[in-house]
Amino acid sequence: MHRFLFRCVAVLLLATGGAHAADKPMSASREEAVSATAQVRAIDHKTRQMLIRMEDGEEVELVAGPEIRNLGQVQVGDLLVFTYYEAVAAKMAEAGTDMQPSAAVVAERAPMGAKPGMVAASAMHTVVEFVSYDEATHIATFINPDGDPGSVVVKPEMRDFASTRAPGDMIDISITRAVAIGIE
Repeated sequence: MHRFLFRCVAVLLLATGGAHAADKPMSASREEAVSATAQVRAIDHKTRQMLIRMEDGEEVELVAGPEIRNLGQVQVGDLLVFTYYEAVAAKMAEAGTDMQPSAAVVAERAPMGAKPGMVAASAMHTVVEFVSYDEATHIATFINPDGDPGSVVVKPEMRDFASTRAPGDMIDISITRAVAIGIE
């Protein structure tokens, strides 16, 4: 759980943006959805091995675990569609905000007899203490609710937000992620 929260905090610092100096942003948010498609090139239903070709032509071998029901429905030529969604919201935490992290995860798979598919989603909320941002290296450091330090290299589009934070600022973070995989 600690590593999960650490990674979520890193995503926040990479994902939020804002204005400079006197116009310090009090909140920031973003969302993104990415989809990819791969074609089933070969499948062995007995061993549960599949060969898929990604959109860029790369071929990848997969083994479907026992949790993948309805694998018998998949045939050569079928398309696997992967969709990933992420939303991040950050705001300056108010004094006295509970720093205890919380998280929830839900998942569902296709009903028996249907083409294989699944969807999973997670929601996480936490408050971290900002420590510093080094404009030369673009590294931001923070302290998570357990008192453990962390750091992350901030992407160019997020550097204004990081540079307007002050040591001791408390940042209230919410991150929602979802992934869906289906056969067409």
